[in-house]
Amino acid sequence: MIAQRMLLAIAMVLLALGGDVTEVAAQGRTLRADQMDVTLTVTTTGSILVREEITYDFRGSWNGIFRAIPIRYKGPGGFDYNLDIDLRDVTIVGEPEEPRIETERSGGELRWKVWVPGATDTRKTLTFEYRVRHGLRFFESHDELYWNVIGDGSDVEFGPVTARVVLPAGVSGIRTAAYAGAFGERRASVEVDRTSDYIEFDSDEDLGWRRGMSLVVGWDPGVVVRPTVLDKAGMFVGANVWLLLPLLSWFLIHRRWRSRGKDPEELPIQPRYEPPSDLGAAEAGTLIDHRPHVHDLTATIVDLAIRGFLRIEEREPEGLLGKITGKREYDFHRFDDPPGEQLREYERRTLDALFTKSTALASTGDLRNDFYRDLSGIRDAIFDELVSDGMYAQRPDKVAGRYAVGGVLLSVVGGIAMLMLAGSGRVGLLTAALAGFGLGLPVLVYAFWMPARTVRGARMTEQVRGLEEFLTRVEQDRFRRMITTPEEFEALLPYAMALQVDEKWAEAFDHLFTEPPSWYVGRYPGDTFRAGHLMGSLNNWSRDTGSAMTSAPRSTTSSGSSGFSGGGGFSGGGFGGGSTGGF
Repeated sequence: MIAQRMLLAIAMVLLALGGDVTEVAAQGRTLRADQMDVTLTVTTTGSILVREEITYDFRGSWNGIFRAIPIRYKGPGGFDYNLDIDLRDVTIVGEPEEPRIETERSGGELRWKVWVPGATDTRKTLTFEYRVRHGLRFFESHDELYWNVIGDGSDVEFGPVTARVVLPAGVSGIRTAAYAGAFGERRASVEVDRTSDYIEFDSDEDLGWRRGMSLVVGWDPGVVVRPTVLDKAGMFVGANVWLLLPLLSWFLIHRRWRSRGKDPEELPIQPRYEPPSDLGAAEAGTLIDHRPHVHDLTATIVDLAIRGFLRIEEREPEGLLGKITGKREYDFHRFDDPPGEQLREYERRTLDALFTKSTALASTGDLRNDFYRDLSGIRDAIFDELVSDGMYAQRPDKVAGRYAVGGVLLSVVGGIAMLMLAGSGRVGLLTAALAGFGLGLPVLVYAFWMPARTVRGARMTEQVRGLEEFLTRVEQDRFRRMITTPEEFEALLPYAMALQVDEKWAEAFDHLFTEPPSWYVGRYPGDTFRAGHLMGSLNNWSRDTGSAMTSAPRSTTSSGSSGFSGGGGFSGGGFGGGSTGGF
C-alpha cells in the first residue's frame, strides 16, 4: 500500500512538472539518438557551414523530432549577441520526398520541427545543413571556433558523437580543446585527431542523458576576414533592436517639440535702455527661463520699496550670539499704497505675505517657517499674469509637469512590458531594462523644453534679453551715459537683480549716489555713501531674506572569453549546441 501511494505521488509530480514525460511513459514510447556526426566548415568570410547527421531510434509511435539551437547569447557588456542561422536543407535518408518542416523562434532558440513518416519502431537518419554567421570569436592573438556540438538539455539519450572541423587553406598556429559532460564541466574526455584536411573530435563513448559536447579550435589571424566596426555595429543593433525604442521616443518627442514646444523664431537682440512696458521684474526673470526664483521675489520686494509701498531697515544683531556671528536682521515697514500706483496680483500677494499679522511692521524673523506657505500662491500669480498678458498660451510649469509625468509613466509601463518580454526569453534582461525604462527618458528631458512662449512672449523675451545686454555692458561709456540720475538707476535696479547682473550694474554707477535712498536704511562703511555700498547691503539682505522666506519647519520636508582552458573553456560554453527531442 505504501509503495502504491509513493508511485501515485511520483506520477502526480511528473504530471505537474510536464505532460510530455508522463505521456511518453504512459504510451511506452522511447526515443534515442544512437549516433550524431557533425561537419563544421569555416569559410574565409567568417561563416560556418554546418552539416549534422543524427540517427534516431524510435520505439513506439512518434510524429517526428525537433532540433533546437540557441541563437541569443550574452555578449560584451551584458548586451544580447545573436547568431544568424540560415537553414539550407533537411533530409531523411531513404525518404524520396522532403519532410514537412516548421520553423519557430522561442526563448532565444531557433527550433525546427520535422515530421518523420513512419516513425514507429524504426531507426531514421536525418541530416541538417545550415549556415551560421557571427559564430566565430576574434581575439588579439587568434581567431576561434567555440562550438557546442550538442547541448546538455536534450530530451533524448545520446550515443557516441563525432565532429570534424574543416579550416580554410593556409591557416597556421592551430590549437584545439574539447569538453564533454554537464554544463560547466572542464573534463577533457574527447579524443582529438588532427589530419591534413580536418580536425576530428570523438566522444569515444555514449554521451548518455543530458550531457553535452563542446569543441574549440583556434588559429592565427590573417586568413579569415574579421568583422569591421560597421559590421559589429550592425550585429549589435540587430541583436539589441529593442534599444531603438528610446531613439524612436526621442524622434517622436522632438517632432512634438518642433510643432508645439519651440518658440517662434528669435529676432536679433538689440540693447534696451529701459524696462519692457507693463512687465514687472519677477515676470521678466520668469520669462527668461520659465521659472520664478527666489531672486525674482526679492527683486519684487525691492521694486515695491522703491515705489513707496514699504521701507527696508537693517538692524544691529541682538543678543550675545548675534553679536558674535554678526548675522543681521531686517525690518519691513509698510506704508499706505501710494496714489496712482497699481499692484499686480503677485505683488499684492507678496505684500500680504510679508505683513501677515495685519501690522505695518515685520522682520525676517517673522518670515521664517511662515512665509513659505505663500510661495506657491505667489508663483501661481506670476504665471497667471504672464498667461493673461499673452506671453504663454499655457502655464509653462504645468506644460513641463504634464510631460514629466508622461515620461515617468512611459518609463514605468515600458520597463514592465520589456521585463515581461525578458521573462519570456524573447530578449535579454539588460537590453530589456535599458529599452523599457529608457523609453520615457527623452520625454523627461524634453519636458524642460516643451513650455513655449507665444509670438508676443517671444518678442517680449527679446526685449528682456536686450535689457540684460545693456545691464551687462553698462561699464562701457556709451551705455553708462544713458543713466544720469538716481531715479533712472533705481528704475532698473529690480530688473538687474532679477537677471542677476546687479553687482556689475551697481559698480558702473558707484559715483551716482551720494546719499542713501529713503527706501533702504542700512549700515554703510566710511563717511561717504556709494552705490556699491547699497548693492553690498542689498546682496546681504537678499540672501538672508530669501533664506528666511523659503525656510520651513523640519516636519514639513521630507560572449567574451576564449574557450581554451586558460581562457575559461568548459562544456556548453560556446555557440551552437541546443537540444533535440521528439513529438
